[in-house]
Amino acid sequence: MWRRTENSGGGATLRCHSTTPRPRSAGRRPRRPARTDRRRSAARAATLPAASPGEVGVACGNFEEVDVSDNDYVSERGRQAAVEMFGAGGDAFMERNNRRWAERVDADWARIMSEFIINGCYSRNILSTDVRELCAVAALTVLHRTDELTAHIRIALRSNPPEQVREVLLQMSVYGGMPVALDALRIFERVIAEPDDTF
Repeated sequence: MWRRTENSGGGATLRCHSTTPRPRSAGRRPRRPARTDRRRSAARAATLPAASPGEVGVACGNFEEVDVSDNDYVSERGRQAAVEMFGAGGDAFMERNNRRWAERVDADWARIMSEFIINGCYSRNILSTDVRELCAVAALTVLHRTDELTAHIRIALRSNPPEQVREVLLQMSVYGGMPVALDALRIFERVIAEPDDTF
């Protein structure tokens, strides 16, 4: 639609004006859903029925009663790695440890742990056992995982001189900070005082 507009100098200008109504939402950002809507969605999701054991899959376990006495979780390569880590009887120790996990959780979880850790990562021959355990000690020191660090300091001392294990702990003060390195040193001193046959 054309409209005549009078100018201040006496002239006139024709301007075109659209008669089509402009949508209210044009040029505007879409409205974010209200927090209450998101909360309601979360609440609805929380009330959905849980998946059945068959839908969850093997990785989460089948939640059935399992006779763990018939399961061998540690492979031949895993047994060799366990003996290198723990010495004679290390393979039996790892088998008992996995059976405890089967009793605490289920057989599938015990199998997942054994396949990933002792049958998998620790049975690779790229790194020697002594180097692998120094890596574990360093990582656990920086992460400040004191329970696991205690166990792996024991293992590292079976194949590494005490001075080297201690030096790794002290070196981690650069990366994890002095407090975690000093905590690790205290754990090291306690482990050194233990009997030699402690796993």
